[in-house]
Amino acid sequence: MAREIFLTNLLKLPEEEYREKFGYLNTGIPYNIFHRNILLAMEKVKEINDKRYS
Repeated sequence: MAREIFLTNLLKLPEEEYREKFGYLNTGIPYNIFHRNILLAMEKVKEINDKRYS
């Protein structure tokens, strides 16, 4: 559950804040790809939790 909350917080980051928080890492990952990856990670967490608790 903690991972979901963390991912939810990342998902709420606007583009400008994303650049402020992670720009120093020089990852070269555009915001739209970052956002998409967070959505995919959240789906994966849900799948894992559904399997674990069903």
